Amino acid sequence: MAPKKKSQTITVVLPSSLSLRAVDRIMLFDVPLSKVLDDKKLGSIIGSRTGVKSCDIDIDVPVDKLDSAILALDKKLKKLDCPEGTRIISGTWSKKVS
Repeated sequence: MAPKKKSQTITVVLPSSLSLRAVDRIMLFDVPLSKVLDDKKLGSIIGSRTGVKSCDIDIDVPVDKLDSAILALDKKLKKLDCPEGTRIISGTWSKKVS
């Protein structure tokens, strides 16, 4: 029997309509999201990338804090005025930030 997974990866997908450079994405989104996650002890950013169609931020979250992390990320992304079409994805589940 496989051991229980103790953490899960959440991905925040920001549409590339902003034409963000990696350094801009880090300052506008990675740093503020990391601060929220650290302050509330909900997880940590494990990677991020800027692509042609989207900017993605991967976050490692303890399974028992998954719901709290999603709510905190959603709230912070709204305050950061994220681009329309931003999504929070966890496994097969997805939520549009609006």
